[in-house]
Amino acid sequence: MRSIQRNTAFVSAALAILAFGIFLSPQRHLAAQATPQARIVVIRDEELQRHPFDYEAKEVFRETIRLHYPRWASYTQQLTFGKMVNTYDLATIVWNAGLGCLADCPFPAISVNPSVLLATLILRYGEAPPPGFNAYQTLRQIYLEINRLYQENRDRSQVWQDRFANLGSYVMYQLLGADEQRLGKWLTLYRELVPEARVFQEVTPTSTPTVIVPPPFLERPYATATPFGTPAMPGYPLNSFFDHRYPIFNAEPAGDRLNFIRLDGQEFFTPTVPVDPNKCDTGRTCYTGHDGIDYGIPEGVPVRAAADGEVVWRNDDCGWIILEHERNGSTLYTEYMHMSAIFVSEDDEVVAGQTIGEAGDVADNINCFSDGAHLHFGVRLYFGPGTSNTNIDPFGWWTGGEDPWETYSGGYESRWLWWGDEAGDGHHTVDDTESQAQLLYPSNWWYDENGYNGGAWWTYEVTSEEASTNWAIWGTYIETPGTYVIQAYWPASEEATRLAWYRIYTEQDGWIGSAWVDQAAHGGEWYTLGTYNLPTGPVAVILTDWEDGALERARRQVTENSSPPRVYFDAVRWATPTPQVTPTPIPTPTPTPTPTPTRTPTPVPTPTPTPRWGWWEAAEEAALQERTPQERAAYSRLLSQVRDEVMTPDPKGDAYIRLTYRYAPELTALLLRDPVLRRETAQLLDEVRPLLEEMLAQRERSHLRVSAEWVKRAQEVLNRIEPQASPALRGEIRWWRGWLPRFVGKTGWEVWQMLPQRSAEGWPAGRLPEEVVLQGLSRMDALAYGRLLSRVRDEVMLKEQGGEVYVTLVYRYTPEVMGILLGDEALRKEAEALLVEARPGLEMLVGERGEWRFGWRWVERMKAFLEKLAGKGSPELRGEVEWWRERVRGWVGKTPPEVWRELLREPRVREALEQR
Repeated sequence: MRSIQRNTAFVSAALAILAFGIFLSPQRHLAAQATPQARIVVIRDEELQRHPFDYEAKEVFRETIRLHYPRWASYTQQLTFGKMVNTYDLATIVWNAGLGCLADCPFPAISVNPSVLLATLILRYGEAPPPGFNAYQTLRQIYLEINRLYQENRDRSQVWQDRFANLGSYVMYQLLGADEQRLGKWLTLYRELVPEARVFQEVTPTSTPTVIVPPPFLERPYATATPFGTPAMPGYPLNSFFDHRYPIFNAEPAGDRLNFIRLDGQEFFTPTVPVDPNKCDTGRTCYTGHDGIDYGIPEGVPVRAAADGEVVWRNDDCGWIILEHERNGSTLYTEYMHMSAIFVSEDDEVVAGQTIGEAGDVADNINCFSDGAHLHFGVRLYFGPGTSNTNIDPFGWWTGGEDPWETYSGGYESRWLWWGDEAGDGHHTVDDTESQAQLLYPSNWWYDENGYNGGAWWTYEVTSEEASTNWAIWGTYIETPGTYVIQAYWPASEEATRLAWYRIYTEQDGWIGSAWVDQAAHGGEWYTLGTYNLPTGPVAVILTDWEDGALERARRQVTENSSPPRVYFDAVRWATPTPQVTPTPIPTPTPTPTPTPTRTPTPVPTPTPTPRWGWWEAAEEAALQERTPQERAAYSRLLSQVRDEVMTPDPKGDAYIRLTYRYAPELTALLLRDPVLRRETAQLLDEVRPLLEEMLAQRERSHLRVSAEWVKRAQEVLNRIEPQASPALRGEIRWWRGWLPRFVGKTGWEVWQMLPQRSAEGWPAGRLPEEVVLQGLSRMDALAYGRLLSRVRDEVMLKEQGGEVYVTLVYRYTPEVMGILLGDEALRKEAEALLVEARPGLEMLVGERGEWRFGWRWVERMKAFLEKLAGKGSPELRGEVEWWRERVRGWVGKTPPEVWRELLREPRVREALEQR
């Protein structure tokens, strides 16, 4: 099977330097340093934007207005939101106006300091409001103008930097009609009217206390039909998930505004994520930067408390309340927004399931925004000063490893929090109508009354992951660790799919296994998905409507006019565990004359965590670990030749090469972990080597052919890999499993010719790494540079013991680097310039050129280049880049061979060799 792991020394391995490609999205220019020419100093940029999320501060604000301008303090305005008509004083209107807008802003919104708005209002209208004054519209217009000026000029420092101390000064100057005298009056008013020490003294964000997320405790926050009856749908459409990329809309970094990561780790990019917030990508999301979940609930449907608690916040402008819940020594908060009616008040005690309001479309377009009736539901770990961004996803995080949201300051771990044993059969048995089961996108589902507890849901199978929107997650909490039998139930149906794909997860380890199930053959019974050793904590099972059923339908001779098979979503249970043996302390010997010999228990082996990448090996190096370095290097050179001479010249070859880049690191990790798999793969490589060599030499005149026995064992290797693989790699394995039987009796050249054109989503922009970076060169020149990098890898790096350490680092980071470079044209050009200038050094390494040394200017530019990356890459990439920054500074005046010898003496090389 395609074990071709062509050297990814593109970009970086080039000197093992540029190694990790190196990119940074443009930094926002928020403020320039004050210049000697600055004559106007008004307000710092951060003061212009500040708007603390603290409600006690509004009382201070209200008192300030009352003391200085009593006639403004007596102003009120009546506003209507949904079914509620409310009267607001000026302090509330000003305070709310500063929070920004989303739906009708042609730019990313910022929050605006309410004292800035108040000072502007007083300057324009004097000590009292004029007759018929509309404060809501006026303050909204002031806000929009400040935001427009700020956004238009944030990256145009040349417009204001030569005269103004910062962007904030320039914005206020322009807002007031470019009138310095008026600006001076505004400045005096701003400083005297609302002294910062007075207004913001009470709202300095406090440190957020340590919070332990409790076990699940939530029920669905809306009314459903009578349990286990025949509801019209299994729930309400989930229009938008929690965005694990960066769930803060107004503060989402520019590079993250067009993508989002769902709870199962699936990432969506434009055009999947709609640019227009009024257009939803059905079944996935309506927009990015979302800190909660949106249920598409019609107006008037009862909204219910998700747990017992106390009402600590009510805002009728947004149909918004927040409940406080005490659970297991921690305090959490749930919020409900856009309700057309609210039936509770602050300080009220509520119980789980109590109706607290009715769903609606209420929004003031200042603090909250809505494009149709729905319920925004969120969970916070804290509620108070400076804590507007302490939201978590109550659906949890199921891919294993660190939640991306945790990597940001203010981010918190997400956890599965749904409980609600509505059926009364114990929380380890979860039916589709219980809160522990969430069926998503339910508007495209149909009901079957023959399932567990008298009902089930089904949807039509789709064979494209892009078309998949219907899926279900069943979750529970394991209190007692041990061995559990996980089972699924669905009604008997001849129309059911034969390829339902259930995936098993734990919060601790992510995806731990899966089962392909023939639902047509096993309906009406509890079917065992597998037996697993489960730790304490949340666990889940996920089933989607995406099944690779094309081959199965062909066998069943389903015509084009036939309906696709049905995927049934019903119930899952975690059977009573077999008690796990508690580690027993060393026993005190019993004083018996002749101790009875006892057999020492064989400990259950603890699974070795699968590394995210193969740390110090390339795929073929990992498979051929028991061979000599010379044998491994020779095989790598053979694979490089296959890539350069067969795959690259063929238009379809790009996709296969990019797919290799995508999956090689994960395959490497699996080979390193599993010695049996490694030996089986090595044997397959040995047997196919003559075929590859003949293909290179003879092409269409080849005569060596793929044997049926080789294909059979290759299928067995794929079967061994699949349970350990990621979702993406599983899909790739299924693709190759379908093609392998066709290879029997074919030569290597015939196999390559028969393979179809493929797409390679997941590798940036459909280009090879050298093409991504060297866009200023012709394609032929870029590929020639790639061949030079291949020679550096094969003739220099893999020739010496320890060189594979650096080659494998390139395997590990190339995909991330390429994606980064594609996002920043200026940085890509800098990478290209550095590589082009360093080409003589690469040619020196392979003996094609005389002496070349690293210059001071090249090194300084490289250091600056790497510094930008350190702040923007993943945590792993940042650490690697920092390592290289420390080494690059010492390269001035040295030749590439001298640098290479230094790199081989690094501790990381010695440690890697010792680990072998």
